Parts: sequence; C-alpha cells; structure tokens
Amino acid sequence: MDSIIFDILVGVTQGGLYFLTAAGLVLIMGITRVVNFAHGHFYMLGAYVAWMIGTAIGSNWGYWAGCLGGAISAGLVGILVEVFFLRSLYKTEPLFQMLLLFGLLFLIEGVVFLLWGSSVLRISIPSYLMGNMSIGNMTFPYYLLFVLGASIALTLLLWLFLFKTDLGKNCRAAGMDTETAGALGINVPMVYTSLFTLGAMLAGAAGGLATGMKGVSPLMGGQMILNALIVAVIGGVGNLLGALMAAIILGITETIIGHYLQMFGMAVPFVLMAVILVIRPYGLLGRPE
Repeated sequence: MDSIIFDILVGVTQGGLYFLTAAGLVLIMGITRVVNFAHGHFYMLGAYVAWMIGTAIGSNWGYWAGCLGGAISAGLVGILVEVFFLRSLYKTEPLFQMLLLFGLLFLIEGVVFLLWGSSVLRISIPSYLMGNMSIGNMTFPYYLLFVLGASIALTLLLWLFLFKTDLGKNCRAAGMDTETAGALGINVPMVYTSLFTLGAMLAGAAGGLATGMKGVSPLMGGQMILNALIVAVIGGVGNLLGALMAAIILGITETIIGHYLQMFGMAVPFVLMAVILVIRPYGLLGRPE
C-alpha cells in the first residue's frame, strides 16, 4: 500500500511536468492552430541552460539561477521562432509549418549534441532540498515534494494570467474568434507572440525542474513532445483543464505500470490515448468543432 501511495505521488509530480510543457502546446494549438513539434525542445533547452548556469555558479544559488535562466532562455527562443519563422506562415498550408518546425527541432537537437554531447548530465540541487520527509511508515524525497509544489504554483500563475489579466483575456478572446478579436482592437500578432513566449517559458521551467530528478540528455526533448502531444489530445485539443486531467492520469498510470510491469512502460501513453479516444473521440473535455 505504501508503495502505491508513493507511486501516485511520483505520478502526480511527473504529471505536473507534463502539464507545464503541454500547457503552452495546448494554448498555441487552440489559438493559432499550429502544432509546435519543436515545443519539447524548449523543455530540453531550459534543462541544458539550467544545468550550464547551475554548474558555472555552483552552491545553492546556482540551482535557482539555472532554473530562472532556463525559463527565460526558452522564452527568448520562443519569441525568435514565432516572430522570425512562424508569423509569415500562419495562413499557409499546415505542411509548411510542420516542415519548418521539424527543421527547427533537428537544428536545436544538433546544436545540443555539438555543444554537450550525448551523455546524461547531472545538476546539484540545493542542500536543503536533499533528504526525505517521513510520514508514518513512508518517506518522501524533499525534492519530489518541491517539484510538485512548484508545478502547482506555476499552474495557478498560469490560471491567474489567463483569467485575471488583460493580456490573458485577450488571448482567450483571440482563441474564440481571431477576426472578431482583431476588429475589436486586440493586437492579435502580439497575442500570438505572448502565447509562444509563455508556452516556451513554462516548458523551460519544467525542464529546469526536471534536471534534479532525471538529469539532462539530448533525447529528453523528443520524449517530452510525444507525451505533451498525447496529453493535449487526451485532454481535448485547446482545453487546458482537460490537459491538466490528462497529464495527471498519464503520470500516475505510467509510474504505476512502469513500476510493476516495467517492460510495458513505454507503451502506456499510446495505449492510454487509444483507450480514451475510443470512449471519448474528442478527448476528455474536447468538443467537436
């Protein structure tokens, strides 16, 4: 029983990282109708920048500076991608957008291989986040609880941005009807850029948090984009609440099955997506357009 509870905690924490990465993908898909296949590499970029800054500075402060730097760096790259590459392709065929994003994906991955190689890199977490907390007969790593808390905090900040700020309300309005939003004076290009920046920063922040759990490797971006896309599809395209539910379900299912039936762990996301889409073809909270 204790191991099941621990697996659920690990799964919810992993689901939080999935959601932080998928949230930007869901927002971008829901408003711009662009499937950003390079989005997982913002997660990877945030992780590598966090590792690089954390290793260079050292001490407890290096970790925090690394996480912040990873999120900011991913956001800056998101701005460059949207402004200089995607903005001119919004009204073109999706195939051209897909080819561009796949090209960026391989470019980022190649640069990472060139700069840091293929080895898994580790970052030192602050000393006060090491160790375990005992609750009854169970022990929970402090860092795991920290990542869970950070994921919840960032999710709440995302909600506050979307529902309590003018820019967030403009983003939601543009998602409902872009032409009407533009006619009402909303700067739609600015909305698109803001979404890409926000989505990339969330993915970069998730990458920074993940460094203390999994380390950093060039393959982490490809692995994460698959899971983020599956979360977006299971939740219902463009639906953030559905994506949150899907991320938690995926994280828990993947962790428990990976623990007891390790050989089937890699297949869990795809099987889960197939089962849910058979029952709910438009996802958990999706609706037919």
